Amino acid sequence: MQARISEGAAQLAARLSAPVAPVGQAWEDALSSQPGLDLWQSDGIRPNRAGSYLTACVLYATLTGEDPTASSYTGGLDAAQARRLQEAALNAVRESEDDP
Repeated sequence: MQARISEGAAQLAARLSAPVAPVGQAWEDALSSQPGLDLWQSDGIRPNRAGSYLTACVLYATLTGEDPTASSYTGGLDAAQARRLQEAALNAVRESEDDP
């Protein structure tokens, strides 16, 4: 499903000459590389603090072109967890920039 969403977003972005913030890809990457990572509220729909932080890092990197790992802001998360989420965001943004 994520691949289909990403493809649709890429096509729309190309038509509009707009950037894509690869939030879904960052979530997928973070979840696969960090077993047990919890990104959702108890309702299983809305993001929790970690999910919101990851999303914000992707948006920050996409909109500013800045590296989220250079930030000391943790959003109230443990510094190590924030760092892993920053890295997941950066990797997703870099991968999306590399895709044609």
